[in-house]
Amino acid sequence: MKRFYNIQAGYDLAQRAVDAVYGVLQGFDYFEDFVDHQEAGFFERVAAPQQHTLLHVFLENLEVMSLEPSLYDISHSENFEFLESYLRLAGVELPDWFNIAEIDDHSAEVKALFPQVASIAAESAFEILFNDREFLYEFQLRLREVIERDDTPHPANYYEDNGRVKRAPYLPRWLEKAVFYRDRGKCQECLKDVSGLVFHLNVFHMDHVLPLADGGTNDPTNFQLLCEACNLRKGRHSARPTNRQVRFWEMG
Repeated sequence: MKRFYNIQAGYDLAQRAVDAVYGVLQGFDYFEDFVDHQEAGFFERVAAPQQHTLLHVFLENLEVMSLEPSLYDISHSENFEFLESYLRLAGVELPDWFNIAEIDDHSAEVKALFPQVASIAAESAFEILFNDREFLYEFQLRLREVIERDDTPHPANYYEDNGRVKRAPYLPRWLEKAVFYRDRGKCQECLKDVSGLVFHLNVFHMDHVLPLADGGTNDPTNFQLLCEACNLRKGRHSARPTNRQVRFWEMG
């Protein structure tokens, strides 16, 4: 069954994620704290595409941390307006006791609602940020820093002897579809149509934006559409992407 999200629930989180990735969150560099690089499944997630991406993990951790002052430093009744609007925006059905008179008697239940809401906010923010290729490239660069500093043994079936991620033997169909629709069926270098709808012989390549040879990952956030010519020209080299888009009414 398809899941639906109110994208408005993710705007604030998306901006905080941009600040954190670019190293300007409250003047400190907290990026490494949010990616769970010491979690058991981290390197498997780096090496094999999963729908719950590394960016999802990053966003969830960032949102949980940002919510802690609202849940622990201020009484719920004092902070009622924020809590109510936040939960409603995320589409959470509020229980009968969720009112300013009773909320302080249900502190544990209030706190139990927010991991679920953080996941909803993260999914909404992901929908925004997955369209920002410049941000995704910067996210991959920061991941590379974390991976290269981590001395945890990497699973040999996923990694080369030099520590670089092996190329995935195949890419799942859901990933190809997501990248295809995000990139509007166009090569992200020359903007040529590669959908096959306009020019039937066109083929597209799923390109690693930050190449594996340069420390990139197989996370879904590291892929883009390229035409055959641009992909062959790019090869194993890094090329910072841009957010150039064709206007909706000029597509085709």
